[in-house]
Amino acid sequence: MNKTKWLIAAALGIALIATGCSSGGDTKGGNTGTATPPAASDIPAAYTKNCASCHGKGLEGTGSFPKLTNVGGKLSQDQIKTKIQQGGNGMPAFEKMLSADEINSLSSWLAAKK
Repeated sequence: MNKTKWLIAAALGIALIATGCSSGGDTKGGNTGTATPPAASDIPAAYTKNCASCHGKGLEGTGSFPKLTNVGGKLSQDQIKTKIQQGGNGMPAFEKMLSADEINSLSSWLAAKK
């Protein structure tokens, strides 16, 4: 995987983490929707490294951490990006841990999950 794809994947993963910890909607708990989990090859490395431990490898959520299977249907890309950057509601801020490219890529990837 080239550097650009890796950076995009990493940014998307972080966005998933940020969005999943939001307090909006019915995103808490396990996967109760019919959304198909992403294939392992489609999951950004940054998501796997930074988000999957709370939000699940397949975006299904774990324990009290929200699922992200359809986060793009509830939050805009800008809202997801802000959540990744600033954290909140128990989610850590990733603005200083991830590059701007990683955050942009993650927020874009997560915004497509509708």
